[in-house]
Amino acid sequence: MTQKELANKSGVCQVTISQTENDHSKPMERTKLKLAKTFRVPADEIFPPKKQGISQQEQETAQPNHLRDCRIKKRMTQKELAKASGVSQVTISFIENQLSEPMDLTKQRLARALKVPPEKLFPHKEKERRTKKVSAGG
Repeated sequence: MTQKELANKSGVCQVTISQTENDHSKPMERTKLKLAKTFRVPADEIFPPKKQGISQQEQETAQPNHLRDCRIKKRMTQKELAKASGVSQVTISFIENQLSEPMDLTKQRLARALKVPPEKLFPHKEKERRTKKVSAGG
């Protein structure tokens, strides 16, 4: 079965399937369930449970995903956010999975659509930018 066929049968975005297969992102629980249902197998057969806990290195490098958290809190899908913001669903997926860094205009569009300040969605990046500006100017 191709990724496109799987996407059509499961209702999971083809980009999500591709990113999951290539270990670029970890699927959400409902995505796991949809895929498992499509294949008619238990979800843990496709996605075995992770060993307990995460390594110290993973804890140090993991950054909270404020965009995804805010979107989910507002009960929006990536597709709905794309329509509301004018930013493509693929771009939103890449940003949420930390595969690309959004431009300032994209940050503003996403923040406006979610009705939050851009700093709430991208606090670590805004902090880095302010620090760089202060060091460059001083």
